Amino acid sequence: MFRRIIPSAVNPNGEVNIAGLRRDLAFFRELGLIESKDVSADGVVDGSFVKAAVTQLGPYKAAISR
Repeated sequence: MFRRIIPSAVNPNGEVNIAGLRRDLAFFRELGLIESKDVSADGVVDGSFVKAAVTQLGPYKAAISR
């Protein structure tokens, strides 16, 4: 089971992949699981918290490996 797990990528600065969220939303609409046209990927993500954190803390920098 463990060998079949597919690791997911996460943006180290906390940004949401809006393009991926749009694709997921379209997929669930195609299945008929989301009927409302009022729901949008852009309407449910608030990037202001990420922007404020990155402004305060600075963007992620990978550690230098030795």
